[in-house]
Amino acid sequence: MYNDPKMRPNATGTLDLTTDQDQLSDPSGNDDGGACCPAETHSKIIWVRDPGGGTWVYVDPAVGNALGVDAQALLADPQALIQSVHPDERESFKLLFDGCPAGEYDSLEYRIVLPDTTIRWMQARAFSVRDADDRVLHVLGATADMTEQKSAVVARENEDEQRTNFFSIASHELRTPLQPILGYLYLMLDNPRHFGLTEEAIQYLDVMQDCANRMSGIINRILVVSLADAERGIIQPKWETISLEQLVADTIEVCNTEDWVTCTVDIPPGQTIETDRIYLYEALCEIYSNAVKHSSPPCHVVFEYSEEPEAHLVSISDNGPGIDETTRCRIFQPFYIGDRDNLSRAYGRLGLGLAIAKKDIEKLGGTISVDSTLHQGSTFTIRLPKQHL
Repeated sequence: MYNDPKMRPNATGTLDLTTDQDQLSDPSGNDDGGACCPAETHSKIIWVRDPGGGTWVYVDPAVGNALGVDAQALLADPQALIQSVHPDERESFKLLFDGCPAGEYDSLEYRIVLPDTTIRWMQARAFSVRDADDRVLHVLGATADMTEQKSAVVARENEDEQRTNFFSIASHELRTPLQPILGYLYLMLDNPRHFGLTEEAIQYLDVMQDCANRMSGIINRILVVSLADAERGIIQPKWETISLEQLVADTIEVCNTEDWVTCTVDIPPGQTIETDRIYLYEALCEIYSNAVKHSSPPCHVVFEYSEEPEAHLVSISDNGPGIDETTRCRIFQPFYIGDRDNLSRAYGRLGLGLAIAKKDIEKLGGTISVDSTLHQGSTFTIRLPKQHL
């Protein structure tokens, strides 16, 4: 719906709403092939304004359903839309919507209050239509209802927060009674003669201590995962330049407890990397331990370094059974165990190792991926940026 016909664009500033819309990607991020088409949906509307936030030249008739403002009213009063904007956001809306000389912004999110008091989230995007001399003729924009997307994000955040709180509280409650058990077991086994323990009693207490230590390890790993998301953005990495060759050597020394495991280290001598040593070390240990646990003798693990113009690449390869496609898609999810049919208590497995490794690498601004071929082995690749944000 155009304003006064005399305000329609002339030949020097023709607005082709069928072609100019192509420059407006779906503001909600869902490009479903019907971006901003008024005839197809009332959740997305097209509008045209004079530069500098002036009068409305064209308003999609669907604006009444989407924004709760009649198109005629909006054309008659350019400020009518402000009354639909949530009171808490009117000032910022006016600054962003009317304050840009060229009327351009990548994305503007705001809430509106419909006549029935329903609150909806909207997202708008605009760009300028210019003539051959680069003068702004009109501002073409699209506004989309993104309430569903916002609700989904909030729901996920709430779910994540509830899960984190549950794991934190459960871990704390389990550790509280476990600590004195471990303490008394240590005292008794450290001086069995003082407590008059027989050899049989010592064997029983050894088993109890082993089980208690295993339980403590499980609780600690659950706590690590639960705190990882909560600490994101709060605890910053401690950057330092370290020897990658030495870090890998330390990983192998700590984790390699089996005689049937051999390692090859293909890292240039003297290769250094700026990173947080603790996070990268923990990630390497988790990946290496995972390779050993899932491989049958003889196990061979290869550590290799390469680089890209903007990233360090560290890969850990094994000759294990490989990982099928279904498992690869979920292998970094907490508590996911790909081969549950072969689950063994001896491993003490929870499906947390690779989830912890992924979170550690993400704290460093990097990524971790896996390539695998069944019956041949797997390769985990850590990609770390050379420059830190």
